[in-house]
Amino acid sequence: MRVAGIILAAGESRRFGSPKALAQWRGKSFAAAVVEAMRRAQLEPRVLVLGHGAEELRAALASLDARVVVNEQYQRGQLSSAQEGIRAVAGDCEAAVIALVDQPHLSAGIFQQLRAELSTRGQSIVIPRVGGRRAHPVGMNSRWFEGILHMDPSQSLRDFLRNHEEDITYLEVEDETLLVDVDTPEDLARLEKAGGRDHRSPEGE
Repeated sequence: MRVAGIILAAGESRRFGSPKALAQWRGKSFAAAVVEAMRRAQLEPRVLVLGHGAEELRAALASLDARVVVNEQYQRGQLSSAQEGIRAVAGDCEAAVIALVDQPHLSAGIFQQLRAELSTRGQSIVIPRVGGRRAHPVGMNSRWFEGILHMDPSQSLRDFLRNHEEDITYLEVEDETLLVDVDTPEDLARLEKAGGRDHRSPEGE
């Protein structure tokens, strides 16, 4: 099964104070860290969705092994960026994993697990769950793409998941850092202090 990787990076990063896609995690930009983890997990194609400051970011991230698409209506919310990412991969994959650029600590292992579950579960939606709490990233079969594309951008992926609870397969994991989004510099400092626990695959990925 060909599983795409979509990275949402269109927001204004107001609370962080600078573009989160360019912030540094272990010597790489956030965007580069997520793209690299997806590449190692063999997610193809990979798409980075930009919005605010797109041209500046596109130039700064030109070396990334991912296609860049721009959400011109990023102010309508995160769902509008997910829709742009899905449009970019819809004809080129059987499933996709949607990740946030503000989770640079995710390694290839979690993406590999999601890809494996999507291949096994067929038409499911696959979500990591930590101690009963949903986490990111979210994987889904391409059968769901059309429904998401027809949603009003004022809605959210959470609304979509709420309406399809019976179709969700949960991937139970213990790594609490999956629940962490880096919204502020303080969040990043706490994550760095915690070590951003590495959930690697058996092959060392």
